[in-house]
Amino acid sequence: MCDAFSIGTYYVYPFNIEYHILASAMLYVLWKNIGRSIKHRHHKTNLKFQGVVVGVIFGLIVLAVTIGVVVLYLLNIGRSKQSSEAALTVYYLYSVVVLSGMCIAAVVGLILHRLDRHPAVVEKSPSLKLDEELLVGSACGSWITSWGSILAVIYAESHPTYTWYNLPYSILVLIEKYIQNLFIITYIHRKDEKICTDTIPNIYMKQPQLASSDDNNHVGPCGGPDVRENGSLSNNNNVDKKEKEENNSIPAFDHMPSNNTNPGNGGLKKQVLRNITVALFISNISLWIPPAFGCRPQYDNGLEAVVFGLIPWIFIIDIALPFSIFYRMHSAYSLFDVYCKI
Repeated sequence: MCDAFSIGTYYVYPFNIEYHILASAMLYVLWKNIGRSIKHRHHKTNLKFQGVVVGVIFGLIVLAVTIGVVVLYLLNIGRSKQSSEAALTVYYLYSVVVLSGMCIAAVVGLILHRLDRHPAVVEKSPSLKLDEELLVGSACGSWITSWGSILAVIYAESHPTYTWYNLPYSILVLIEKYIQNLFIITYIHRKDEKICTDTIPNIYMKQPQLASSDDNNHVGPCGGPDVRENGSLSNNNNVDKKEKEENNSIPAFDHMPSNNTNPGNGGLKKQVLRNITVALFISNISLWIPPAFGCRPQYDNGLEAVVFGLIPWIFIIDIALPFSIFYRMHSAYSLFDVYCKI
């Protein structure tokens, strides 16, 4: 029982680190907002999961393959040199494929944002700014280890076969997190359509009713004759025509275009973005599983430890790896927020 407990603490350890990082972030939010009043617009978010079958299927495939790779890695790593190299090769190939797919999905999302003809309203919030800072800050952990792996591959004297898979893996980690951060930050600051609709001035909600009049009789706003400042009846047709044109120039709320009812490209773009967001959401959870449950090739391949020294490299990994694990969970939360706003 004690042996099982000691093994279990190894897998619970990342949760403990993530808790302290998240608690520190929340305490920072509390400290920044003490004595500060912010107007929040509360609205009810309705989640719609229609039309995201492609994204869910892609994400579930990645999740299933991830579980298989984790089991294969844990069963083969450290048993022999040949089995360890095979486990590292499978892990690197799996990661290269998944990271490439995530890069392509995020790039498509950014292109759709560029093609949007209607500029979105940008929402400014201290919590959203904190989410942005946490994404960039936690991604720095993987960037440090990736640059270390790239330098180790370049300056190593001997190169086993699996090290050449480490090079594209490390490069894709840098690119994928940069592109995914751009995708999340771009969409997380967009106000959803319901909020944007609520901010329309009340003048557009109701048009003033124009009273019918002939050439001699003018009806005022209370049903009586229209009296000007000088007390005389108004018979100036030019003034009436000008006022009528101004009133007709006010856009009616009922005829304003709504993104919810636009058929064609607007609905297709939203559907594609929802599928991309769902696929990235499940993929980030999938990529959180390997390092959290013991798949840590930075320790096991031995290349970086030879180039930089065992103690300095372990020191770097112990600092950077918890932030890498935290990044995946926080990016999954941010992608859920993005999905709610699309």
